[in-house]
Amino acid sequence: MSERANALADALQLATDDVDRFIGEVSDEGWQATCPGEQCTVAALICHIGNAYTGMLDSIIKPVAEGAPRPEFSPEDLHRWNAQAAQMYAGASREQAREILRTASAPTISYVRGLSDEQLATSFDLPQRPEPVTVEAMVIHGLTGHPREHLASARAAAGSVG
Repeated sequence: MSERANALADALQLATDDVDRFIGEVSDEGWQATCPGEQCTVAALICHIGNAYTGMLDSIIKPVAEGAPRPEFSPEDLHRWNAQAAQMYAGASREQAREILRTASAPTISYVRGLSDEQLATSFDLPQRPEPVTVEAMVIHGLTGHPREHLASARAAAGSVG
């Protein structure tokens, strides 16, 4: 097992635990608050965090790490999918959000933990980035940074009500 992969998986687990803890701590009013910069409810944003684990793993990290072709999608596709999910999960319950988070995070964390140093160093091109990105950078900034950024937005929105 790669020490780097193990450390990355541990960091991802900590980020996931922070989101899970927030689900249990936020008030009912805060859960339904709208995140101004995100254009969705806190409930939808937390569901988005969970769903993004699977999306990033299946569409970017796993194909690149395994030398397989990545599915093609554009930034516009991502915006459209995110808008649809924001509507779909606007009134999601805490239980639904927690189930999405747990169901998606466990296999993602396990996969990251099993990556080799060679797989972590594999690079690929993203249309919105001027330079190639490594799998390791995607895990750090995409998988781990993504929930932390959105959790900050959710906390701010939830804290602004009441």
